[in-house]
Amino acid sequence: MEEIFNSMNLMMVGIIVFSSFWIFLFNYRQDHKEKYEGKIPLILFDLFINLGMSVSGFLLLLGQLLLALFVFAQP
Repeated sequence: MEEIFNSMNLMMVGIIVFSSFWIFLFNYRQDHKEKYEGKIPLILFDLFINLGMSVSGFLLLLGQLLLALFVFAQP
């Protein structure tokens, strides 16, 4: 379990959240100016969902990788 929360993986989560935030801002500005105009709670909720999906996707892939390494490392 401590392998999931080591410094390298936490740095990757930070990079994923950072890039996901900027991708969200670009998509929001380009696609949804009129749709979300004046609806700050809806924008923040959409941002929260996007960041959550990015981090949970990374953790799922990391978990699968660690599981595969554990299974194939057994003698």
